[in-house]
Amino acid sequence: MTRALKIKKILAFLLQVVFIFIAFVMQTSVLPIIPVFNCIPNLLLVLVSGYALVYGERRGMILGIIAGLLLDSFHSEHFGIFTMAYSSIGFSNGYFGHRVYEDNIMFRIYITAFSELAFNLMIYLIIFVFRSNFNFIYYFFSIIFPRVIFTCIFALLLSRYFMYVKKQVDLENYDAHKINKVKVKKDIEVI
Repeated sequence: MTRALKIKKILAFLLQVVFIFIAFVMQTSVLPIIPVFNCIPNLLLVLVSGYALVYGERRGMILGIIAGLLLDSFHSEHFGIFTMAYSSIGFSNGYFGHRVYEDNIMFRIYITAFSELAFNLMIYLIIFVFRSNFNFIYYFFSIIFPRVIFTCIFALLLSRYFMYVKKQVDLENYDAHKINKVKVKKDIEVI
């Protein structure tokens, strides 16, 4: 890998971290002002899920850890719950993304819906069950279901961005593969 490609990958990662910070600020300070049906979409999950589908399990898990640490640091009474949830979702989405990912918007929506459902079920099991609050039906219909719908709407709005990122990653991988082929041909000619 050339030095310019390494620098480009580092800058892309830093840009993703900046987008995570922007989503964190929007999710925790801007969107609570204008809730729809007392629900706030999970923008951090949309970004972690989307980047994991494009870049794989390692990047998804790292961005999940960053997003989880942000929420745990500022908005959690039990430190580590959000970090565990976001990192496991980032890892699992990255794992499945490399194996079944297509440029299909509906696939992204299904993965985001499943991730939001899994995230909320983890939070319910960890926080509410320990408090002996077992009213799951109320929690599901008043919090989980609307959040899944609104998070999927935001994932749909951001799907074009992730498709653009996917094309850029594919171009980088193609260019790197082409550069490696040229190096191999030069090495063979030297021998």
